Amino acid sequence: MYHFFFKKFYIFYDLTFLLKFFFFCTILFLFVLLFFLFFYKLQIQSTLYEELYLYKFKLISFFFVSFLSLYFFICTLFLTLFWFHNFYIDLNYLNELSFRIKFKDFNFFLFNWNNDYCSLFLISINKFNIIFFTLFCFLYPIIFALIGNDYTVLHYRFYIYKYLIFILSYYLLATDNIILFYIIYEFILILVFAVMYLSSNARGGVEAALFFAGWAVLGSILVGLGVVNLVVLTNQSSFNLITLNKLTHNESYYLYLLFFFGFGTKLSTWPFWYWLPRAHVEVSTGMSVFLSCILIKLSYYGLIKMQFLLSSEISLNICLIVTFLCVIDIVFRLVNLKDLKAVIAYSSVLHTNLLLALVHLDNFKIMNWTILYVWGHSLATTVLFISVNLIEARYGSRNIIQVAGVWYTIPTVGYLTLWSLISFLDLPITLFFWGELWLWVVMLNNLPLIAVQIIFICCVIFVCIFFKIWWGVLFGVPDIYIKKVTSNNYIELIILTLWLLAFQFLLGAQPSILTSFVGYIF
Repeated sequence: MYHFFFKKFYIFYDLTFLLKFFFFCTILFLFVLLFFLFFYKLQIQSTLYEELYLYKFKLISFFFVSFLSLYFFICTLFLTLFWFHNFYIDLNYLNELSFRIKFKDFNFFLFNWNNDYCSLFLISINKFNIIFFTLFCFLYPIIFALIGNDYTVLHYRFYIYKYLIFILSYYLLATDNIILFYIIYEFILILVFAVMYLSSNARGGVEAALFFAGWAVLGSILVGLGVVNLVVLTNQSSFNLITLNKLTHNESYYLYLLFFFGFGTKLSTWPFWYWLPRAHVEVSTGMSVFLSCILIKLSYYGLIKMQFLLSSEISLNICLIVTFLCVIDIVFRLVNLKDLKAVIAYSSVLHTNLLLALVHLDNFKIMNWTILYVWGHSLATTVLFISVNLIEARYGSRNIIQVAGVWYTIPTVGYLTLWSLISFLDLPITLFFWGELWLWVVMLNNLPLIAVQIIFICCVIFVCIFFKIWWGVLFGVPDIYIKKVTSNNYIELIILTLWLLAFQFLLGAQPSILTSFVGYIF
């Protein structure tokens, strides 16, 4: 049986792909290890015992998350094979390996409609969710390191909730049971609300958490209705088994509407994105990175999972209309923004809606390019949030009226901010550039009239307004009264930004590092 499995594993799943994946994770982990060891050398020079103790806690937390990331993936894949008595392999689109567990002497049919396989414990691994898993392995340690700059060890409940979100998000990527998928996703949203509420230090933070909870409840109702209807119509709870059932055009249409707007409340889809900029303004840098790079990507992954079960053509017109309205709305709102974090939040909403348009234009062929877009958006948003944190630490404000002349007052942060803007605006030789370039090509081939309008608004009007805001921040007349930063965290964040920028431009110069994971070679 095991020999049969590895033979199948070698033929269909491409052993060289796994070798590349583990080699990539090893190199990445070594870079992160050296990076934080250097931080430890800087922090050890501090004379304050409290800072040293807090930093040790941050270091332990980081290594715990890093090792747990790799451990979770290895255990999910291999313990499933050798622990249970019997299994078989099912391959479908995207080169997916499904481990369907069959018990010999134990009957357990919870969430199982065919009374043959226990779909509750079904683990599904494909190249698409491995890419998301790799992204989370990369971002979660950084998020925990950033959170360590803002919170003390006394916020133990905060860290417990974050660890639970960390573990559940990985199992959400691997599970093949649609009901369990929905339960885990909703539990993650509850924990996110708890984290936002606990980390709120002012009335605005509490209002942002409650605002998020309101939209999350609305989205949960819509997604729950879609899941229940889909299970009833197909009489199955496994994603792989649901794909074997054919739905009518009307059934697929209305189910997709429920999933699109249900996940859209967390995916910052127009017009359900108003909670996101407000939350970004109130929460810390680490939490902003989590909302933009983890929560939104989990919602995007959930929408993709549901989209694979339904027809893709029915969603094209809806998504393009939503994208066009979002682009116009964001551009008009961007003119009156004063908070730098709000500027990034609104820009991130624009990029997320463009990502939805990219996926719906050509569902399966375009998946290779969405990988570049997802990674590019995550890295670019992270470095820009860290740059804003550095500016706020020096100026004591994020208001563009009070912040000016960063290039002259703190040249290092000015250089980092400029390169962060270059990576965020998807200029050439950045990872973001490849994903958005293909978006424009596909849109011009499918709907040239709408594509020309969206391209003009995004590449001309939006870029001009965005650079006008940041031009004053970087090259405006500086104030002579500037707060002096004495914390070593200032140096840490600068090095972290440099490291992320280097990684962003490295992948931009060699995007095949990511695309080879999904079987596409440039």
